[in-house]
Amino acid sequence: MLFLAPHPPVLVPRTRALLLGRGVECDVPIPTPRASRNHAEVCFEGERVVVFDLGSTNGTFVNGERIDVERVLRPGDRIGIGGAEVIFCRVAREGAIAVGRDCDATVVCEDPDLVAGRAELLRGDLSQIPVAALLQMLAEEAMTGSVAILSGESAARVWLEGGRLVHARTEIAEGIAAAVRICGIRQGRFLCADAVEPPKRTMDMSATELLLEASRRADESKLPAEIQPA
Repeated sequence: MLFLAPHPPVLVPRTRALLLGRGVECDVPIPTPRASRNHAEVCFEGERVVVFDLGSTNGTFVNGERIDVERVLRPGDRIGIGGAEVIFCRVAREGAIAVGRDCDATVVCEDPDLVAGRAELLRGDLSQIPVAALLQMLAEEAMTGSVAILSGESAARVWLEGGRLVHARTEIAEGIAAAVRICGIRQGRFLCADAVEPPKRTMDMSATELLLEASRRADESKLPAEIQPA
């Protein structure tokens, strides 16, 4: 699937290519004047997913490198188009997220509430599917449960009910402030479990609303102190 925050992920069909660009007819619209109307395509070639440029003015990039020919995509690759980033994530048909050769690695999390969920826990690597895409995917599935984020020696957690975020916690924050921090985590692993009750309810928002709020706060943090909102 392709992910352009804060929009929901778009699945790559096997029967046709996905068109990316500024045009309204594109499957993944890129809302920037630096993108060409029909800028790039992503499609299956056998079992591989590839991206290729459609002769765009400003070029197509993968992980910062401009491509001249088709490029095979790997989970976590970032497609650069007109200053926007589209992230490629791969999700297995059975619902488990592909995390490369170490997908069977054990994730240790001594949390009785977490392991009290379903026996088969959804897990993966944040370098291959970012938190934002993960939350959008779980929202689309109307998940009720929790997501543990394990990054270095720190841990964070988000709870969802029917796909909506109802609580988040990090080591230094709770609620929306914690959820915004979690959206910024790029390295580590995640572990999901169904049917886990939140310890409290500190918010009620969709994944899209959270990503917009995170983007707003990031933009405000770049403003000079004298013109930041009170």
